Amino acid sequence: MNANTAQRINIAIDGPAGAGKSTVARMVARDLHYIYVDTGAMYRAATLKAIEEGLSAEQQELVSQLAESMDIRLIRGRKARR
Repeated sequence: MNANTAQRINIAIDGPAGAGKSTVARMVARDLHYIYVDTGAMYRAATLKAIEEGLSAEQQELVSQLAESMDIRLIRGRKARR
């Protein structure tokens, strides 16, 4: 950890659907040179993987194990949203 990252904090923005949380979060991340973490996209990725694996929402333990085994990477970039 270098001097620039040692002082960084995590910022969470909460609010109802459609309130503009993602828009504000992207702007804040850009202005502070932070990585924007789209947790909604992470949940959707885990959901898609569970569906592809044939798991149902009732199989909570298996869904949890699947999500924990996933390799989700944050890629810094101007438009990187993978």
